[in-house]
Amino acid sequence: MLRLHEGTSHAIRVLMDEGLVDVAVIAATKRAPESYDSNPLLTERLFLVGPTSSDLANAGTVTTGRLADVALILPGRPNVIRTQVEAAIKETGGTYQSRFDTDSIALCLELTRRELGYTVMPESALHGRTGTASGLSAAPIDGLELTWSLCANRARSHSVAVRTVRDQLRAFAAGPDSDAANPNTAPISQF
Repeated sequence: MLRLHEGTSHAIRVLMDEGLVDVAVIAATKRAPESYDSNPLLTERLFLVGPTSSDLANAGTVTTGRLADVALILPGRPNVIRTQVEAAIKETGGTYQSRFDTDSIALCLELTRRELGYTVMPESALHGRTGTASGLSAAPIDGLELTWSLCANRARSHSVAVRTVRDQLRAFAAGPDSDAANPNTAPISQF
């Protein structure tokens, strides 16, 4: 049986510690348990997300200094994005302004849509969620990125299901034009 979990990297890491996850995608800054193989999967830009009225979609790239100018809705510590945002703001001499702490991507976006603050999300979390109809606007943040790691439990790496899910995640991350999208031509991995 295949069971899927969605959550913050920290929450998924806890499930990994308990041996409840066979394959996981977590932020690369989180160390995988010793019983898991871990390899970088992809790196993506982080975006400042605001309500449509913020007109971020027309702002181009925003600087990390802009993050200190807005009240933020982010997961609490030890969230990887929260840590990056706090460090970036500190580097500019600004002060982190927390509006709400929530461990739900959907809730971060909904509170932002209701014009209660701004959030920071990876590009993948925004697919199909921005634009006038959605009530959200977004712009990439200069210099802020997130690298994701693909982790597989060594004890179950022999499983056809684990190998298939791992290979499909690699192909998806590589994109439709990559050789990795075709399982017959995908390179042999480090797993």
